[in-house]
Amino acid sequence: MAAETRNDVAAETSDDVAPETSNVETVHLSEERKNMEYCLIEIMKEHRVDKRKAEQVPPKRRIPKVDDTLRQTKYKNRCFEPLVVSFGPYHHGKEHLMRMEPYKNDAAAWFISHKKKKPAKDVADEEAIRSSSDEYIWKSRHYFNQASIARDMFLLENQIPFPILESLMSLLPDQEMTEPSIMKFIFMVFLPSYEMDFARNISRNGCFRVMIWIYKLFFPSLWNKILDSMWRSLFPEGRKPLHLLHVLREVFLGVRDSSDSAGGSAGYWNYYFRPIRELKAAGIQVRRSRGITLKHLKFKGGLINSHLEIPQIIVDDSTVARLLNLVAYEMCPDGPKDREVTSYICLLDYLIDHPQDVNELQKENILLNRLGSNKDVAILFKELAANLSPDSNAYGLVINGIKDHFERHFNNERVKIVDGPPSH
Repeated sequence: MAAETRNDVAAETSDDVAPETSNVETVHLSEERKNMEYCLIEIMKEHRVDKRKAEQVPPKRRIPKVDDTLRQTKYKNRCFEPLVVSFGPYHHGKEHLMRMEPYKNDAAAWFISHKKKKPAKDVADEEAIRSSSDEYIWKSRHYFNQASIARDMFLLENQIPFPILESLMSLLPDQEMTEPSIMKFIFMVFLPSYEMDFARNISRNGCFRVMIWIYKLFFPSLWNKILDSMWRSLFPEGRKPLHLLHVLREVFLGVRDSSDSAGGSAGYWNYYFRPIRELKAAGIQVRRSRGITLKHLKFKGGLINSHLEIPQIIVDDSTVARLLNLVAYEMCPDGPKDREVTSYICLLDYLIDHPQDVNELQKENILLNRLGSNKDVAILFKELAANLSPDSNAYGLVINGIKDHFERHFNNERVKIVDGPPSH
């Protein structure tokens, strides 16, 4: 019976894993584990895609793998490996992740305990499961490394297909999975709590962060409406995310206008994106943008001085892992058509050529260094951008703005040289 149950599980999830992971092992399970797996199988059957519709679409791997070109250095390779928990098949069974396996069983029991339709005869079993789930919650508060779990949830090879997340979240009492709840989680990861502390300097947090803090604290219903509206903008009717990493990318990029990338050119990338010190010498000041997404990376030209506005970034191990996994997602055959996150990393590499460039970004509160010395950060972006190529159309308006400023600047310099020094 255990083997048959295991075979059913494999059949239900075979579309979600790579062919090499589809071998089935006979595992003897306790009655409690069999009941748990039976419940999960029934949940998946309720939400699975109609096979007749699925047959019309060529099969593809729903859980992508990281391209080997991104694993060429030890530093990069570790950014794709889970620290504490595996959610999919690729890293399951690794020794350093086994400590979390009992908690995953407890989490499954906790979800099942919330199943909406339960037969009356199962009241005793339900009480036992609820007791187990209460113990799971208590353990999670005392033993879970929440920051590491959040990091592991956004690794490309550790993704769970979004329909499965919907199936699980539909078990929560009196609600389906709501878009605002997902957005809240994304913002929790995207805007760490220590940057949302209102007691800190308001100018450091910026108006956007202060508004979020106020909405969350005093207007929770309005905050939910804002998040719901944001979700509808990122995922219009009929379009759903593939997984959490996909949601994170859309939030990170923001709702883009097609004109934002108009007029870009690969040749301009190499020439006009110069280190911060060179931009300042040409009269281009760098300052932090008021927004937090990449759509707020803008160039504002002026007659004398111009400004390159860059969203604030926190540089720590988790940030680096998320950026590289977004790059890995963009490199997938079925991934996004553009490479905006890849281009963003290349842009930062051009801007940061020396520890002094890092210092300039820190002074403008654009870069928050949680990693080490300024030299470490400069080296980091060189490593991140190695073997990466920007999208030739990315940040076209920014490139054109810098180009126009440089032309005006050098024309003015030529006029000064021709006219000669002022007479006395």
